Amino acid sequence: MADTWDQFEASNPIAITRDDPWAAFAPSTERSGDTNTTPPPPEDPYRKAAVQERDRLLRGGARLNEGYSDRAASAFSFKLGDEASAVAQIPLEMARRGTFNPAEAYRYNKAYQELKTEQTNKNTEGLGGAAAELVGGFAGAAPWMGAPQAGKMVFPAVPNLGLPAKTMPAGVVNAFRNATTGAAMGGVYGFGEGEGLQDSAGKGAAGALVGGTVGAVAPVAYEYGVKPVARMLQMPRLNAPENVMIERVNKAVRDSGQTMEQITQKIADAHAAGNTGYTLADAIGHEGQRTLAGLNKQSGPQRDLITKTLAERNLNMPDRVVAGINQGLGVEGTAKQAQKALIEKASAEAGPYYRSAEHSGPVWNNAIQEILDTDAAKKGIAAGVRIQQQEAAGSGIPFKATDAAITGFDKAGDPIISGVPNTKTLHTLKVGLDRMIEQHTDELGHVNAEGRSLIIMKNRLLENMDALNPDYAKARELYRGPMEVRDAVKTGQDMATRGRPADTLDTFRGLNPSEQQGARIGYADKVLEPVEKSGNFPGRLREKASKGSQELEELSLYQGPRRPGEGDQLRKFLNREEEMLKGSHMALGGSSTVENLADVAAGPGGADVLGLATSVASGNPAHAAGGIWNMIKSASTGESAAQRTAIAKALLERDPDAIAQIAARLDAFEQRARGVNPWYPHIAPRITRTPKAAP
Repeated sequence: MADTWDQFEASNPIAITRDDPWAAFAPSTERSGDTNTTPPPPEDPYRKAAVQERDRLLRGGARLNEGYSDRAASAFSFKLGDEASAVAQIPLEMARRGTFNPAEAYRYNKAYQELKTEQTNKNTEGLGGAAAELVGGFAGAAPWMGAPQAGKMVFPAVPNLGLPAKTMPAGVVNAFRNATTGAAMGGVYGFGEGEGLQDSAGKGAAGALVGGTVGAVAPVAYEYGVKPVARMLQMPRLNAPENVMIERVNKAVRDSGQTMEQITQKIADAHAAGNTGYTLADAIGHEGQRTLAGLNKQSGPQRDLITKTLAERNLNMPDRVVAGINQGLGVEGTAKQAQKALIEKASAEAGPYYRSAEHSGPVWNNAIQEILDTDAAKKGIAAGVRIQQQEAAGSGIPFKATDAAITGFDKAGDPIISGVPNTKTLHTLKVGLDRMIEQHTDELGHVNAEGRSLIIMKNRLLENMDALNPDYAKARELYRGPMEVRDAVKTGQDMATRGRPADTLDTFRGLNPSEQQGARIGYADKVLEPVEKSGNFPGRLREKASKGSQELEELSLYQGPRRPGEGDQLRKFLNREEEMLKGSHMALGGSSTVENLADVAAGPGGADVLGLATSVASGNPAHAAGGIWNMIKSASTGESAAQRTAIAKALLERDPDAIAQIAARLDAFEQRARGVNPWYPHIAPRITRTPKAAP
C-alpha cells in the first residue's frame, strides 16, 4: 500500500505532502522575477521633527497639557486653535530652523500641533473626553447665540409690488437665526477639524449641515429637555434660602414699577429723616407689603420675626411722630411747659421795672382823666380788681387793696375811685380792659366793634402812661414779647381744632415772627395730644386730611425749594409713618380672603399648603395624599421655613448699607434673568429696568 502511494506521489507533478494534502492547491506566492523586496515609505521629516521635539520637552520635565482642559479649549476655538498656534509661531520656528521660508516653518509647527492633538485625544478617550469637548463647544458658541428675541420681525409693505406688511412670529425668527448661526459655527468647526484643503472642505460642509439642524432644534430641546433636567439637578442650589429670597424680592421690585436705585434712595431718605422703622417692604410699596403679609400667614419662625418687628415698630410710632412734628415746627416740650417758661422769663426781666414804676407817685393828665370818666374804664378797673382777687385766692395770699386811688367798694363790689390815680391804678385798668377785649374776640381772633373801641381806649391809656412813667414803658417792653408768644400758643391750639384753613392761616400770617413760633408750639401740642394718649396715628396728620395738611405745610419750617408736586420734609416724614402703619395692618391685621390666599400661594411651598387644605376640606383623600407628597418633595428640594425666613429678613431690612448689598445682588440677578452674557458685555449690553408710567 505504501509503495503504491509512493509511486503515485513521485509520478504526480503537483507537490503533495502527507501532512497537508491540499497544500498543493494553494496559490503560489512566488512568481518569476518577483523577490518581494518593496521598501517601506520614507518617514515624514516634519512628523519626525515633531516627535523629537515632544521627546525633548518631556525629558526636560515640561507639562504639555495634553488632557481634558486642552481638549475643551480646542473645541472652544472650533478646532482652529491648532492652525492659529501654528501660524503664530512661524517667526520663532524660522529662527530655530535657520530658514527664510515661512511655509517651511508652518509645516514644522503644524506637524507638532497635529501630534499634540493626537496625544490629547488618546489621553482623553472615552466619555470624559467627549464631555470635555462638548462643554468647550457650547462655551465657544454661547456668546454668539445670544438671548432669544421676544418681539416679532416685521416685513414692511411694498406698495409698488402690491405686497402688504407681514409679520413673522418671534419663534420662527429665533429658529431661523439659530439655524444660520449653528450652520456657520458647524462649518467653521468642521473646517478646522479637517486635514488638507479637500478634507477640510468636506468636513466643513458636513459640519454646516449638522450645525444648522442642531441650531434649529437645540432651543426647543433646551427649553423642554435640558432646562427642566438641569433645574432638577440644581434644585438644592437654586432653592437655597438666599437665592430664593433674591428671586422673590426681585419679583416684588419689578411688579412695583420702581428701580432699585429709587427704592434705595427712599430708604436712605427715611433713615436720615428719623423714620427708623421704614423697611425695604415699605419702600417697595404694596407688592412688598403683600409679600410680607403672605409670609406672616404661614407657620414658621418668619411669622414670629414679622410679628415682633412690626409690633415693636408700631409701639415706637408715637415717639417718632412726636419727634418729627417737634423738629418740623421747631418746638421743644409741651405748650404748658413753653407758657410757664415764657411767663417766668417775662416776670424776671420786667419785674424790677414794674416795682420801680409803682413807687413813682401819681400818674395823671387830662387824657387819662377822660378815660377814667367812661363807664368802660369803671368796668375795666372792676374787672382788673377781680382778676387780682382771683390770683390772690389761687396763690393763697389774702387780697388787700393797697391802691391809694381806690378808697372803697360799692354795694355791687365795684371799686370807688376818689383819689389821684397812680401807675398801679392804671395798670389794674389795663388788665381789666384786656379781659373785656377777650370777651369780644371770636375763636379765630376776630374782634367785633365793641372790642375794637376798647382796644383804642387801651392804646391811648398806655401811650400816656409810657410818657408819664418811663419805668412802666420799659417794663411793658420787656414783658410784651414773651406774653405775645404765650397768647399765640392759645391761637395755635385753636387752629388745630377749629376753623377752616383759609381763616386760620390768614390769622397766622398776621402774627409777627415770635407770635408765629408761639402758634407752632400750640399747634404741635394739640395735634400730638391724641398720639401720646392713644398711640394711634390721628386723622389730622394724614395727607388726605385737607385742613391738617394745609396748615402743617405753612407752619412747617421746611420752606426750602422742592420739586413740583412733592411735599416738604415734614409731609414726607408723616407719609412714611402712614405707609408703615398700612404695611403693619396688612401683615398683622385682617385683609380680604382672596388677597390672603394669593399671598400665601405666592410664598415658597404656599401653593402646596393651600392645595392640601382644599383637598382635606372637600373630602378628597387621593388629592390630599398627593398634596402631602408635594409638600414632602418641596421640603426635600429646599422649600422650607428657611426660605421664608430669608425673604422676611430681607423685606424687614432697614439699614441703608444692608439694602445697598441686596440691591447689588438684585441687579446681578436681573442681568442674568434678561440673558445678559457676563463674558461678552459688548454683545449683550447691560439692561436696566424702566419704571412704569404713573396711572
